[in-house]
Amino acid sequence: PELVPTGYTDQFFSAELALQNTAEPIQLGDVIMVGGTPYTVSYVPAGSTVPFYVLVEHKQLPDNLFAAPYKLLRQAGLSGADTAKPTFYPDVSGFYLFDLRVFDGSLWSTPDGLDRATTLVNVLSNPLPRGCTPNVNFLFDYLSDFWQLVEDNEKLSAFWSAIAQVSATELFTLWQHEYSKSIRDIQRTFARRWLHYDTVLGEPIPELTRLHPVWSGVYSVPFTELRMNTRRLVLSSDVFEEDQVINFTSLDPVAPEPFRAGLERTLRALQDSFRVTLIELVPGTTWVLRIDAGFAFTVTSSTTTSLFTAGSTSGVLSGDGIRVGPSTRTFQVDVSLQGLDLSEAFLVVGGVAYVVDRVVTDPIDPLPYSRVVVREELPTTIADGTDPGTPTAAYSITGWVQSELLDFWHGLVTEGDHVDFEVVEESDELAPAAQTALTVATVALGASESHPSRLPVDFVPLSAYLVQPRLSVRLAGLVRRGRLPIDPLVVDVPTLQEKIVPEEDLSTLRRNLDFYIEEFRGGNSLRFVSGQGGGPDVFEGARPPKRFWAEYTYLDNRPTIEDNFGLAVGLTQDQLAEVPGNADYLSAVTGILYALTNGPTLRNLRIGTQILLGLPFAEEDGTIVEIRRDLLSSRGRMLIRDQKNPEIVRSYTFPKILDPEVNPATGQLYVEGDTVARFAPLIEGATVLDYVKDPTWFQGMLNQGVFYEVQKYHTFLVRVDSQAFNLSALLLVRNFILRVKPTYTNPRFVVRLYASDEDGDEISLNDTVVSSGVLKLDDGLCRNRLGSSTVFDEPRAAGGGYRNQFDSDDDPATPPVWPTAETVRWAFDKEFLCPSDIVEFSSEVTLGPILKYDEGLVFDAGVEDPYYGTGTGDVSMFSADEVPPGTITTLGHTLTFTPATATSTDVLRILRFIAFGYPVVGEESFELVLANVTQATSEVIPFTARNNTEIAVNVSLAVTLGDTVTLTVRAVGADTSPTWSRFLCSVGAAFAWKFDMGVTDPFYGVAPGYPVGTYRVTRQIAP
Repeated sequence: PELVPTGYTDQFFSAELALQNTAEPIQLGDVIMVGGTPYTVSYVPAGSTVPFYVLVEHKQLPDNLFAAPYKLLRQAGLSGADTAKPTFYPDVSGFYLFDLRVFDGSLWSTPDGLDRATTLVNVLSNPLPRGCTPNVNFLFDYLSDFWQLVEDNEKLSAFWSAIAQVSATELFTLWQHEYSKSIRDIQRTFARRWLHYDTVLGEPIPELTRLHPVWSGVYSVPFTELRMNTRRLVLSSDVFEEDQVINFTSLDPVAPEPFRAGLERTLRALQDSFRVTLIELVPGTTWVLRIDAGFAFTVTSSTTTSLFTAGSTSGVLSGDGIRVGPSTRTFQVDVSLQGLDLSEAFLVVGGVAYVVDRVVTDPIDPLPYSRVVVREELPTTIADGTDPGTPTAAYSITGWVQSELLDFWHGLVTEGDHVDFEVVEESDELAPAAQTALTVATVALGASESHPSRLPVDFVPLSAYLVQPRLSVRLAGLVRRGRLPIDPLVVDVPTLQEKIVPEEDLSTLRRNLDFYIEEFRGGNSLRFVSGQGGGPDVFEGARPPKRFWAEYTYLDNRPTIEDNFGLAVGLTQDQLAEVPGNADYLSAVTGILYALTNGPTLRNLRIGTQILLGLPFAEEDGTIVEIRRDLLSSRGRMLIRDQKNPEIVRSYTFPKILDPEVNPATGQLYVEGDTVARFAPLIEGATVLDYVKDPTWFQGMLNQGVFYEVQKYHTFLVRVDSQAFNLSALLLVRNFILRVKPTYTNPRFVVRLYASDEDGDEISLNDTVVSSGVLKLDDGLCRNRLGSSTVFDEPRAAGGGYRNQFDSDDDPATPPVWPTAETVRWAFDKEFLCPSDIVEFSSEVTLGPILKYDEGLVFDAGVEDPYYGTGTGDVSMFSADEVPPGTITTLGHTLTFTPATATSTDVLRILRFIAFGYPVVGEESFELVLANVTQATSEVIPFTARNNTEIAVNVSLAVTLGDTVTLTVRAVGADTSPTWSRFLCSVGAAFAWKFDMGVTDPFYGVAPGYPVGTYRVTRQIAP
């Protein structure tokens, strides 16, 4: 629609909408075309005032756009816009620019700004000849005059025309096969004429099909009491000749269970398959009734009781549900399924059927037995029900029909496809010719991947025939209206039509408008616009034709190109797919073959390298008509017009940071108007040099001392720009070069990085860039214990900084804050023992009252045992070292502490305990009880005993000077007799920093020093 402009202001268009657009106002993502330039609308104000402003993404609009005419475009022709391979229907030839979005599994990116990701599509004008029926009336000119006198000779002409058309199609196919023998003539696609695509999927043996119907039943409204006097329930079904009326004449109120039993007796008198189930929603207060039967029935509008809702039908059980965690196979529905037989039934969600395994209940659910557990994993798109903001998903629970020979899943049967059943009256008294038969139509509800031969269908139209014992219901076949499977090599089907000669062109279906080629269920398929999601329907609600004819079908000919030529030159489709860009396979194979057959010259090596790196090269001789460096945020474009076929304009994109190649004819970079030869590289990015072409190419390596100048006679350089670098592509280049090069030469492969590109840093020639590395080899026996470190500032093996012996954990993100006291769990002052040797160092300190850091071997002089030592600076208030008893009872064994009472008022923070030996197998559960007997307070620490059990935990037990503290070890469950040989225990206050005490610091002030003398300092190290 055209818009009337009124001006512009910086980023804003001021637009006055035409009358025909008031019903469809401008939306986000719309495109405003001004002078051939698209501007994406990124903001629309609230309301619909005229005129109003819309924000576009260009920072400053050109001045000459004032009052310029422009148009509003909407990309309504896109199909699969949120998929990896969207398609669209172009109305004119030219270049189309599309925004790219990224999906991380949770959120979509928003294309915004000038640097957003975009892609360019070149749509060429390619008129497709259609309906060309050969006219063979000229044959009468070569026959005798007698045939001119024959009446209705038009029939002969029509017959001969048909024969000529068939012959022409076969000759066309043979011609294409012949062209595949030469790489000069082989086609990228192989065309076949008048292939048919059948929508019918017929059942080969209807007598072997099996039915398993499932009926939903009719639910009442929830009730707390029943008042049914002078009320009635009216049911309608194809099984009944007339509506059935059930009158309620019992006295009010009625107890739920007697009412259920009476209603069931009344209904079974009408039809024996009726059942009534009473479901208790709230124990003793709220109930609901469900009426079940082996056929479909409906509550009519003549019903006067408010217990049942008019219009309720027993058919397919459907509604809105949600997947609930933690299981990925549980789906919660919106009704109670208590008493409903769902064995082997299907739960259909999103057109996919899952076999029901069982129905379960959970006390937290609002309805009992509302959880369906299926045998397969539910899709991740049905989010976990633990999230209250998760939307629900439509579901249906239904039965199925089984075929012995058909595969409904890979046959691409989808929801809404037409399914036909034949109903046959079987009787021994009637001859087969006298047995009547009719066809009943219903619809499919989906398909099952785990049970592809079973198809969930709607059994309501078959209800009246299923209960008749003389009738046999069988699957006859189905007609697909959603999707059709096609060969994986099919790349294009331009048109489909029901008849070879259509009555009108409007009946012809066109790709990307009426149908699409998409991947579905792991295969290639045609998807028809047949009303999915309430959209348009090309069949207008009617059944699709049983067969479509395609005048042209285009098949991917790359497998033939690969078999005939690709394998010979060592380039497969899979290898080229790993190369960046979208290089054409035939052009790449042709270029490699050219390089191989014309000898290992530098130019030919460069051509092969350019192709395998995915960089643009001229596919044919042509003339450059345009070079744009500002086409996209990171890429440019070059347009080349073929010299042999000027109507063909080829488009090549390239990284904008790379320059065009040097024109060998002018010695300058390619510019518009230059001619290019076939296979000529168009963009820089790869270079092949030897000492003749560039006598100084090896100078850098020579200066580094890794190259001798005499090597230049047998060595050449293959240099790849970092913007064109891809490891898989470079490996292809390497294999190509090694295969083509002369045997006496060796290549050097170099990747060149622009250190000062648009996002880089400037590097001065005077700067000195130095790199160095230090390798530290450190091995310790205690390394497997709580991340132990035996050196100061040990680098973390997992990376990310250092860990040191004064940190309470090995996470560099949580370092200790000096001088805050905290538990030190390893290395010096570690809380546990590990096998070690003792190295003692003694020296006479004559440096004054301060024992310096790392004096001798280690600091912390006087601390000889980290569990119960009593040297200077030890923080343990209580300790124990004793032999445990042979039996540990459930009452426990109390350790003897030294000292027996607290020596100061403090809070016990650290409990360290070790039991040497083994527990009894199966009796590993124990508890430690740390108790302040004086204040009657305690803490219980459960633990599981293992070999040489070590425990280091934080506790919080206040003690006052003189309080008695005990530690009891007791068994849990029953008395046990472990083979423990020794108990070690230490209980104390929080740790403080210990090294270099005696220095003056801003927190502690002057710490007490050590007198001059000889000190015994020890260090525990691994043997």
